[in-house]
Amino acid sequence: MKPGNWKRVLVSLLSVALLASFCACGGEGQNGGSSTQGTAGSSANESSVSQEEAGAPVPMRYVAPGSEFAMQDEVLAKVNEKLQADGVNIEVEIQRIPWDAWDQKTQLMISSGEEFELLHVMQDKKQVGIMYSQGALMPLNEYFDSGKYDDLKNCFSENVWKEVTAQGNVLAVPAMSTANQAKSYGDITYRKDIADKLGLEEPTNVDELIEFAKAIKAELEQETGKPIYAWGGTGRPAEWYLRSLDEDYFYVDTALSLVKVEQDGTVSSYIESEEFKEACQIYERFYNEGLINPDILSLGHEYGSNEIQYGRWAVGFDTGTPLENLQTLQTNVPGADIGVFQFAPDKGDFIYFYTYNCNAVPVTSKNPEAALGFLQWLYTDKENHDLFMYGIEGETYKAVGDDKKEKILGEDGQPLWQYDEWQIAYQPLRRWESAIPDELVALDARRRDLDEEAVVSVATGFAFDSTPVADAAANLSAEAESVLAPLKCGLVPYDEGFESALATLKAAGLDEYIAEYDRQFQEYLNSQE
Repeated sequence: MKPGNWKRVLVSLLSVALLASFCACGGEGQNGGSSTQGTAGSSANESSVSQEEAGAPVPMRYVAPGSEFAMQDEVLAKVNEKLQADGVNIEVEIQRIPWDAWDQKTQLMISSGEEFELLHVMQDKKQVGIMYSQGALMPLNEYFDSGKYDDLKNCFSENVWKEVTAQGNVLAVPAMSTANQAKSYGDITYRKDIADKLGLEEPTNVDELIEFAKAIKAELEQETGKPIYAWGGTGRPAEWYLRSLDEDYFYVDTALSLVKVEQDGTVSSYIESEEFKEACQIYERFYNEGLINPDILSLGHEYGSNEIQYGRWAVGFDTGTPLENLQTLQTNVPGADIGVFQFAPDKGDFIYFYTYNCNAVPVTSKNPEAALGFLQWLYTDKENHDLFMYGIEGETYKAVGDDKKEKILGEDGQPLWQYDEWQIAYQPLRRWESAIPDELVALDARRRDLDEEAVVSVATGFAFDSTPVADAAANLSAEAESVLAPLKCGLVPYDEGFESALATLKAAGLDEYIAEYDRQFQEYLNSQE
């Protein structure tokens, strides 16, 4: 179907359907080719927004969460100047929407028919398949099948494209900014400088990990005079522990962490599994050893992040990548260092998402190729990527070698410009902060999407639509965290609190929710054959 028809049909449905809130080219690509890193590719110049076919630049309006930087106008002027010089006849505009208004504002923009070309999507909040079913996103198959955007297509492997595809429709362009984004892969972090000082070796099992954490805790408490804990790992399943088991990997749905999907396609209740029980009992051991803050449920994520960035933690689970924390930590605590290890290090990673983030074309766009032309220009040339992501060399950043940078700060201590890398950066073209050691850069720069040893979840690309069980989903969303968090954190012993928690979730519609998930997932598997 032509994009104009999609827009007329889908926008008319928005008033009743859009009820819920929405969230470069090195290496082998989907078609087995490799993408360019020279001048912007010919495919971009042959698009419908080339200078040969148009007079005034076509607007490419990008709607994304966050706030503006001081030199946004100056940087975008340079971006648009280079786009024109490269023969890509578009003009980039950025509309930033504050986080507290993001859901409401983006829904209103689409339901009212406001025209813009590119929308950031956070799939951990709402997957593209759900947004498509609600009439918000435009399918992109026609454009990728045309051959104009092969350079962009080849930026990502087939599995990466799969997670932005639903019902056979490509619905977004992935934003693969790091090997670790939104996933822990079972990584465990720790204060390496303290472990080295004490002569500690990295643990290989839970018993060793508890003793390891206790030793670091004791030393840091003596140094700082403050209580030290283990942080993180209680929202998602304890992947750091699950990877060490002798059984096959399995996926736990990211929405509510209630559904377990095994690699053979079996769907069941994760919270009723033996693995959930074991994880709760492990955290109970941590709590009894004084390694879990007794106020953890009331402190919030920001408190834990602050403690990590000030070096007040013994070990961390799923606390963000070392790159996100190391520079701030070393500023706050000179000489501090972060170590990273995994249980069963010889076991391949389990991948259920390559990136939670992507950028889609809304149905209200009259010029979808402006978005694709821009992304192809961005992802096929390091100079283009540097310019949009980091700004003007010598004014907003200083290049350090081929793959590092130093931000230039304003009088307020904030960067004058740096686009949010997690939203749109392309991993092979990224620059990393100059203070970050090469060995940690290597962790985030490696191409996990091309890792032949990794196990890719059978659920990658599946999007569960909770609409048929909306009441159960709403009830479970309201109840699940409050009744399960005390168990996951070890504050309430599993043997004492589980039956009550399970009864609450059963009453809220757990069985109905899992049955509908299973029905949809089996349909999805059948459609892949």
